[in-house]
Amino acid sequence: MAVPSRKDLLVPVLGALSKLGGSGTFAEIFPVVSERMGMTETDLQQTFPGSGSKMASGRTGGALNDLKTGGFVDYTKDGWMWSVTEAGRVAWAEAEEGPEAAREVAVRLRAEASRVTREHQRRRKAQKKSKVRRRPAEAGAPAAAGSYEQGYSAGAEAGRAEAKLLVRHWLDAFSKGGGGAALDELRRWAGE
Repeated sequence: MAVPSRKDLLVPVLGALSKLGGSGTFAEIFPVVSERMGMTETDLQQTFPGSGSKMASGRTGGALNDLKTGGFVDYTKDGWMWSVTEAGRVAWAEAEEGPEAAREVAVRLRAEASRVTREHQRRRKAQKKSKVRRRPAEAGAPAAAGSYEQGYSAGAEAGRAEAKLLVRHWLDAFSKGGGGAALDELRRWAGE
């Protein structure tokens, strides 16, 4: 038998957690899953090409991560424990109704994990687009809202405020009769 895919391991992982009383460490979950799936010693020794890591344990870990992403299990680092959520208990109860129900639950679990992952990626991409990296203010340059020292700007408003402060600083320098010096300072601050 070949090592099952992450998708094929979703329901067996929920089953293993249920068998363990609703929670367990990876070291407790993996043997139960491999036994349920009928993995042979040869299957357990298969490795991913290139990395050399064990395929069966990697895919079981991936299935746990997919379940966590979909909200069907929780993970606590303090005890390295995986535990079934209420949504996971409901999904497992439906999967126990038979093989066809288990397949349908597996498809739903994977779809939910994929949906949550896509939504997370969209949010991260939108956050990256709205963040503008600022140059560090050099000596004498104004430390405007949204400057590098205060983190990344969250939007155009902070950028406009910084531009206004810069123009004010420049105009102050010109009004004091230091037009050339102010321009030199502005160029130095801008990194030219």
